[in-house]
Amino acid sequence: MPNLGFAEALKLKGQSAIALVGLGHGAVHWVYMVFTVLTPWIKQTFGLTYTEVGALHAIFHIASFAANAGSGVLVDITGKRVLFQVLAVMAGGVAILICGFAGGYLLLAAMMAVIGAANNLWHPAALAFLAQEYPENKGYALSVHSLGASLGDILAPLAAVSLFLGILQLSWQTAAISSSVPVFIVGLALLLIVMPKDRSGPADGGERGMSAREYLSGLTALLKTRAILGLALMASFRTSALFCIFFALPLYLVDELGLSEETQGLAMAMMQIGGFVTGPLAGTLSDKIGRRPIVMGGLSAITIIIIALTFVGNPTIFVVGITFLGFALYAIRPVVQAWMMDIAPEGHGASSASVMFAMQSAWTPVVVLVSGLIADEFGLLYVFYLIAASMLAANIVAYFLPGEKPKSN
Repeated sequence: MPNLGFAEALKLKGQSAIALVGLGHGAVHWVYMVFTVLTPWIKQTFGLTYTEVGALHAIFHIASFAANAGSGVLVDITGKRVLFQVLAVMAGGVAILICGFAGGYLLLAAMMAVIGAANNLWHPAALAFLAQEYPENKGYALSVHSLGASLGDILAPLAAVSLFLGILQLSWQTAAISSSVPVFIVGLALLLIVMPKDRSGPADGGERGMSAREYLSGLTALLKTRAILGLALMASFRTSALFCIFFALPLYLVDELGLSEETQGLAMAMMQIGGFVTGPLAGTLSDKIGRRPIVMGGLSAITIIIIALTFVGNPTIFVVGITFLGFALYAIRPVVQAWMMDIAPEGHGASSASVMFAMQSAWTPVVVLVSGLIADEFGLLYVFYLIAASMLAANIVAYFLPGEKPKSN
């Protein structure tokens, strides 16, 4: 099957599975984003410092790192790709539900650990599923996967903050509890609709799993591949910057710019809308011209916009700026994931994704904790300088990565 343009890609068979996996990705992101946009009110309720808020985000990534130790291995050996997706979504729904009943910091921290583990349980399974089912159109399939994430990221602040807190005047606890309902619905849809369609073997035939000896042999070769490790390093710098934005931006909008609940939710949603628009286009374009030029262009634009935002004091202009930031920030996400699937050894797609997410999860908690310390000591604005530096580092690493155009038949 040849690489297709965006219009032709829409005619591919199996669109329902692609769409539902995208919604599952959206549910995973919805859970984390609900917690993220509620942090100004959580901070006020429990009297937390910026460092303590940063520690909650760090716990999320530490748990993600721990989940990586086994998730990719289990997916590749068992081949139960959709089952792990269902478990990830349901675990996230339970965690955000319990957050609404939390009476103290420790229970919140424990639920952030569950949310983090669910997040990285999802990605290796979903990326391997899409890459194997749509081998010649990974960029398109993964861009829809990313589109689902953007949809969750857009709707979460609008529902949890603008609607529940702003318009309906509910408590943040009730908002968290209510936010679990759509997560359970998506998990049930994956279980009933997508799991029966999960093939008994890879897209090109053959058995689903592999022996432990075969797997370990391939995994050893994978960990010696410089391109995989380099791409994972680049993704780590990008992701740490992204999650610093998630930590700092809601607090900056409320604490520094003085936005209301409705406006804060709208502002966070506006940043995500950029990725909703550009993600599928960038992913599909990368199927034609290669991954590297898309990633390099996006990282450069992000660095410039972040630096420019540090000079903006007007709330309206700032919200416009973060909307443009979203265009670049989320356009490259599916391209980086497709790039990793391109260079992954056969049968080790999930493990290659795990290597990438493990490096991201190992580095990001350090950066987020440092962000909290910087915010307490110097102010939230200085966190944006750290974000720009991290994006610049990602750009430098990307420059030295191989830039081959994806192969097509």
